Amino acid sequence: MSGPTFSDALAELVARLRGAHGVRVDDQVFARYLTARLPAQPSPADLTVVHGEDLYLACACASGVPGALEAFDRQFLGNDLERALARITSSPPVMEEVRQQLRVKLFVAESGPGKIVDYSGRGPLAGWVRVAAVRTALNLITRQGPDTPSSDEEEPLLGVADPETEYLKTQHRAEFEQAFRAALTTLSIEQRQLLRLHYVDGLTLAQMGRLRQVHESTISRRLLAARDQLLGETRRALSAELHLGQAEVDSLMGRVMSRADVTLSTLFRTMPG
Repeated sequence: MSGPTFSDALAELVARLRGAHGVRVDDQVFARYLTARLPAQPSPADLTVVHGEDLYLACACASGVPGALEAFDRQFLGNDLERALARITSSPPVMEEVRQQLRVKLFVAESGPGKIVDYSGRGPLAGWVRVAAVRTALNLITRQGPDTPSSDEEEPLLGVADPETEYLKTQHRAEFEQAFRAALTTLSIEQRQLLRLHYVDGLTLAQMGRLRQVHESTISRRLLAARDQLLGETRRALSAELHLGQAEVDSLMGRVMSRADVTLSTLFRTMPG
């Protein structure tokens, strides 16, 4: 009596993996995704060597299934990642930068999904992510030096003096930086992540939309809301602390936000998380 056909074995595997990691991929979508990573004429034996649960999560992430990215974060970008990088760095900012760069590389591309589609299921996904994380960390440390802050940290948030705001920046630099950092802590985690993705990682609205699995118009609204709240809270804190007039505060704020990319990059590298 002959054994099960490939189609039968595939259907059995798809049914067994259904809902793995707490996410749900359409059965046909996963079957096509898996088959595309097998030999041209696959046999039931080929399915026995596939890391099915890992490939299921990769497929969910690549397909934009709700909750997939969160499941990936929990399983692969938490304590396991820190242990994998322990011999390379102990710097929390570097660890967080590695996480952020991995998210961008794996899940964001100019069109369609990111590098996560390169995972074939032939080995554990944890090992595949670990290799990518180590490479990313080594690249960061090569540019910055081991466990040392980026040179951006040494750059004053207010930038180069100009005649119109030189007095304010000389007198109130420390107060501004304190107010800006305090304002940033009033944002939600999602708002801070959106600002970081846009101003630090340079992602477009369309790329951020694919990463967050929402339309780019939604990302635009959320990003503007985060920026407006950040500006408003900074302006409020400065006014209360320094008793400056509205024109003076606006002058100070206008100068620094014209360099928002530098400002936000510096803040995210100096603030925990």
